[in-house]
Amino acid sequence: MRGISPHEAAAREAHEEAGVIGRVSPKPLGSFKATKSGAEGVNAVLDITLFPLEVDRRAEDWPERGLRTILWFEPEGAARVVKEPGLAALISRFRPSH
Repeated sequence: MRGISPHEAAAREAHEEAGVIGRVSPKPLGSFKATKSGAEGVNAVLDITLFPLEVDRRAEDWPERGLRTILWFEPEGAARVVKEPGLAALISRFRPSH
């Protein structure tokens, strides 16, 4: 996203996709590569950087509400259910600070 930092873009995506609002760390957890299928069967390889976000609240409405199923997990459970191996590895190494 132009005009904002990568961690701010991650926070915006989290709000648009899951309605979560909170404090995002400027320090990434890490990066991984993922393949995304596009129009007409064209695949693109994406470099994705993951930033931790401490959720303060969830909005009552958000742009992609109704397009996704929202489930909450502890990191270990989330690492087991995500489809991208690189994402699973980053999540499994994550240790929340309280």
